[in-house]
Amino acid sequence: MVRSSTDRIDRFSTQLAQRNWDVFFGCAPVTMGYLHGFFEGSHERFMSLAVSKTGDLTLICPALSASQAKRAGIEDIRPWDDSQNPIDLVTQLARQWNFESGTVALDMDMPAHLVLRLQVSLPNAKFVIGQSALSELRRKKVEAEIEKMRKAGQIVDDSLPAAYAAIRPGTTELEIQEILNKEIRDRGGSPTFCVVAVGFGSAEPHHITDSTQMKSGDIVLMDFGCDFERYQSDITRVVCCGKATDEMKQIYGLVHQSHVAARKAIQPGVSSESIDRAARSVIESAGYGKNFFHRVGHGIGMEVHEEPYMVEGNKHLLEVGNCFSIEPGIYFEGKWGIRIENIVAVSKNGHESLNAEPSPNLIEIEA
Repeated sequence: MVRSSTDRIDRFSTQLAQRNWDVFFGCAPVTMGYLHGFFEGSHERFMSLAVSKTGDLTLICPALSASQAKRAGIEDIRPWDDSQNPIDLVTQLARQWNFESGTVALDMDMPAHLVLRLQVSLPNAKFVIGQSALSELRRKKVEAEIEKMRKAGQIVDDSLPAAYAAIRPGTTELEIQEILNKEIRDRGGSPTFCVVAVGFGSAEPHHITDSTQMKSGDIVLMDFGCDFERYQSDITRVVCCGKATDEMKQIYGLVHQSHVAARKAIQPGVSSESIDRAARSVIESAGYGKNFFHRVGHGIGMEVHEEPYMVEGNKHLLEVGNCFSIEPGIYFEGKWGIRIENIVAVSKNGHESLNAEPSPNLIEIEA
């Protein structure tokens, strides 16, 4: 039996032991990559990194992935070919590690068809979602992780001027998206997502970017991010193509006030939900509560969305190293919307912004 000496596996196995979970099966590339540097996906096949509460580690994987797993430094690899049933390897491991009647924690991203097969193969085991143990580690970033996120944030910040320069009547959402993605690649990042929303599309937080052309007076919302050495960025900026109306300027200013209020509330030891409340109170007091219909922030790290979430009901107390977005918004369906987003990292005395500061006033770009 091979015991991993990596710090993350040691800390993770401690989390398992504290919960009295016998074993954890991770299958998502980001889960396996975080724990042991192996980021390969398995598609429809069964592949899982198993970690015991005593720190033992093995990888059950398709034979076609075994070579790459070895290069990632995994020593105990149990491959299977397509003529075999990989679940048989799990039952063998259960006998070896003695969890046939134990508690089996699963990656929350494990497909249902695999979960059901595991439950059939281990009828006396108790199955639980293992995300809480993993999140205990992942949500508290160390300095080396935050430095990568600073770089990812700088890449998206530095990509904006080229997009601003292209904003004029007739430019399409897709053209701005292409510019942003190119700028990111030119700066050493890998684009992960890019929403460009013009006019009424800016009132759709998950707008699907298309060939819509800008018109003079249109709001242009850009929500995009990149990967830098496996760590993510996420930013939202809003400008106006041409002259903005007084209402647009007023709402932008209100959203900016909400953004600032949320950031002022960030301190180690305060609850995640209190950050949402700080942002929401500004918008509700102005009479636009119904137009702000999403949480104010999500955690970010190796994934764009991860714990902790800044939302009502989340009692998690913020810790130094927690990284998350602050992104209040006000939306008028069928007209336009405003959202301002920065990524922040909790520090000893408050927080650090991992993006440049947003303009306090709506930027008007004249062609």
